[in-house]
Amino acid sequence: MRILPHVTRNTALAVTAFLLRVPITRKRVYTAEFLKERKLDGRTAFKNGILGDVYYAIHTEESDEAKQIVDAFNDEKLAIEEGRETAEFDVDPDVVARIACRVLFARKSFFRDLLKLVPCVRIPHKGSVQKSGTGKDGSYTINVPGFKDISIDASDEVKQHLS
Repeated sequence: MRILPHVTRNTALAVTAFLLRVPITRKRVYTAEFLKERKLDGRTAFKNGILGDVYYAIHTEESDEAKQIVDAFNDEKLAIEEGRETAEFDVDPDVVARIACRVLFARKSFFRDLLKLVPCVRIPHKGSVQKSGTGKDGSYTINVPGFKDISIDASDEVKQHLS
């Protein structure tokens, strides 16, 4: 069985991975429901800067460190939500200030970059799980039964081929 990346919509986890320089792939998606609720088409939503649903793939299948970070984040998040004491550790106030600064400023650039991503439109798709070839940045696409994501700026020829 092939291990897939950890896919999440949790932006806090994605920013944490980003800060720790763990490879992530970000995808903006407009689903039919999302567009219908707003009475828009994909191109208009993109033109108006509407973000859509954002998915983050953290490549835990390629890195033990990435898996460790996802597990630690989710464990701490669960502890906070349940009101349990979280892990205690000694931290220098100078280190906390530096981390807080990095988090706050990285978050700003992280979201600015999201607006630059060309979104995809999600369409129904029957088929099997398939993995595309690796892109220049190391990312790849997983096609799964149920839906297929098509870049909003795909040519009509590509759209006809995929539908």
